[in-house]
Amino acid sequence: MKQLIQLMKFIIVVFLVTTLTLVDVGQAAISSPNAPVGDNLGPVTSRDTIYQIVTDRFVDGNSNNNVPEGFDPTLFDGTGEDLKLYQGGDFAGIVEKIPYLKEMGITAVWISAPYSNRDTEILDYQSDGSIDRWTSFHAITPEISLKRISILDL
Repeated sequence: MKQLIQLMKFIIVVFLVTTLTLVDVGQAAISSPNAPVGDNLGPVTSRDTIYQIVTDRFVDGNSNNNVPEGFDPTLFDGTGEDLKLYQGGDFAGIVEKIPYLKEMGITAVWISAPYSNRDTEILDYQSDGSIDRWTSFHAITPEISLKRISILDL
């Protein structure tokens, strides 16, 4: 029994040391909000503070596109109560909240792609219409760039 307690204590100590080491390394990677930002959509560097945006969950900036033509309206919630359904966030909402992101010291955004959410694997990488089309994404990138926020392009 005593050996089991010693083993458990050892495991807990190793876990805590590993966790604290990883947190410390992660803290070192976080940049200063005052880090200079390029004027274009150039590469994101280790000095950037990146904010990941899941587009549909972020901000609904254009309610006119919440239920596009041909889209099953029962798949839209928009209240945040049923998170299995679409919530209405869109690219217009991202542009609207750039000042908020800048206030937090964000220098780059990683925006989720508008792929179809299917029960099967994605084979064609086409938008399903629940989020603005790719053309809307390409239209907002200059707006975001002008506000001195980079876009992580994977």
